[in-house]
This record gives sequence, structure tokens and C-alpha cells, in this order.
Amino acid sequence: MTLVCRICGNVEGNIPYRVREMMFGTREVFDYFQCKQCGCLQIADIPTDLARHYPNDYFSFKKFSRSTQNPLRGFFDRHRVMQGLGQPDWIGRFAGLFAKPLNYVEWLNKTRLDTRASILDVGCGRGKLLLRMRLGGVQDCTGVDPFLTETVRYDNGVTIHKTSLTEFARTASKKYDLIMFHHSLEHMENPGEMLKSAARLLSSRGTIMVRIPVADCYAWEHYGVNWMPLDAPRHLYLLTRKSMQILAEQAGLQIWRTEYDSTIQQFTHSELYCRDIPLNVSEKEKRIFSRAKIKEFKRQAEQLNQQQRGDQAVFYLSLAGISPQAN
Repeated sequence: MTLVCRICGNVEGNIPYRVREMMFGTREVFDYFQCKQCGCLQIADIPTDLARHYPNDYFSFKKFSRSTQNPLRGFFDRHRVMQGLGQPDWIGRFAGLFAKPLNYVEWLNKTRLDTRASILDVGCGRGKLLLRMRLGGVQDCTGVDPFLTETVRYDNGVTIHKTSLTEFARTASKKYDLIMFHHSLEHMENPGEMLKSAARLLSSRGTIMVRIPVADCYAWEHYGVNWMPLDAPRHLYLLTRKSMQILAEQAGLQIWRTEYDSTIQQFTHSELYCRDIPLNVSEKEKRIFSRAKIKEFKRQAEQLNQQQRGDQAVFYLSLAGISPQAN
């Protein structure tokens, strides 16, 4: 059987692997291969029954209606967003001392957007992130996800459409300033077409932000088929910087910033898989590491990110030939 890379078309020297499903612990085996040319890890044959691997209790399909009705959190989030976007706000500064940073404020700053920006989140499940952004005062939040059972319309104005991005792009009547793929592009059967559809929806100086696991990393080299982000068969593609560059160019886009945001999960979860422990066991069963080991994993993750060898990256893309709205 000839293994043909669906990213760059290479057929020479591609390396096959057998990967188990370990999130739910079925241990069903799937064939993957890594392209010798662009480095992309990909499933050999895309399952025709992908939906069965996304059960109703899959984490992104949980209901988040309460997130639209939390006035106290909304009050503090709005002040934190104002502070984070450069508007001095003592309430936001004080609240920020006791809460985790709002990641989306960092993204807005890096793309020079504010709460008036139009946001599209692709493959967002039931929209937890968009609901949090809306709570913080971002006015225009929309999502798409084909695996929903139905379109979800929240009473705060957030809508998550049950459709593919390609279909959504055919009928959309507006452009978006920030289009986000938060660990969703690796789940899509044709990532190149997804980026082309996103490019058609992007405003002239907008940004596409893609957060994905990447295969050109230490963790894949170290753990092999036990590397947790393989997530067979849901992750169809584990791209590399090279293969991401190929897809961007094919879509008429340019990558203007790349960052690494990998965590200790590249170690803790992969170590579980090495021990044949699936991800869906109890938290107690997953506590197999000492505090010293966790501290070591954290230090190593930070170091790998600095060396651009972490197993997760964030790519910022704009339309080719157009200067991005960034520092």
C-alpha cells in the first residue's frame, strides 16, 4: 500500500505507525504515517464513522448555558478586559490579582483588536470560550461546529451553527476580524480547504489564529505512539511548521507569528499511555507523579517552548501581502 501525504503529495519514505485509542480506553488500533518530506503525521484512512468517536460526553459538547447568566463574573471580566486592553481600571487590576489571566485578552492585544471585533470560532463545540468572551464584553461572537446535534442560540447573542466551515463560508454575509481554530484543525478531514474557507471569511486586515499540536517536537520523538496528542482517531493530522507553511501558502495566507504553548500534559498524559492507563480514569488513578516530578515536567515544558520544541504551537496568519495588525 502506497502512503501518500495529503499535505504535500510525497510518496517516498513515509513511515507507518500503529496507534491506539486511549482517551476513552477502547484501545482500538488505527494506522498512521509520517511524511518524510513535510513531517506531517496523519491517519492513513479517515474513518467513515468519525461521529462515533465523539460521544455525547465528549468534553467540548458539555452544556454551558450558565456561562451566559453570571452577572458577578461578567462584571469583573469586563473590568479585567478593559485593564488588559490598556484602559486603566482599578477594579480590573485588583480582580486580576486573584484570577487566572483571560487568554483571549492576550490574543486581542497581539492582533490589535478590541471588544468591537467580530469573532468566529471554528470547531468550538458548544462555545465555552465564546461565552466567556461575550461575558467579558466582546460584542460579536459566532461559532461553527458540524458535530453538534443542532444549532445553539444563547440568550446573550452568541450563536453556534451546526455546520462545516466550508458550508458556512458559502452563505456568510460578513467578514470576521479574528477567526480561531483552538485545537480543532487537527480534527478536520481537509485542513487545507478549511484554511481556504477561513481566508474567504477574513476581513482585509484580520487574523486567523490556529492552535494545534505539532509533530516536530521533543515529545513525539521521545514517546512515539504513546504521545498523547496523537489522540487516534480524532486527530487526523499532526502538522509541523513546514506542513503548516505549505497549507498557508496554498490558502493565500502568510504566517506572521508563531508561539509555543505546550504544557506538562505532553509528559504526564503520555507517561500514562506508556503505562497503558487511558485518559478517562479517575483523577486518583492519574496521580502517579511526585511533586518533584511535576515541577521537573513544568520546567522542561517551559524550556521546550523557549526552544520551539514544545508539542503545541499557535500560528497567526493574515492574507498574503497584507501587513497584519500586530506589533
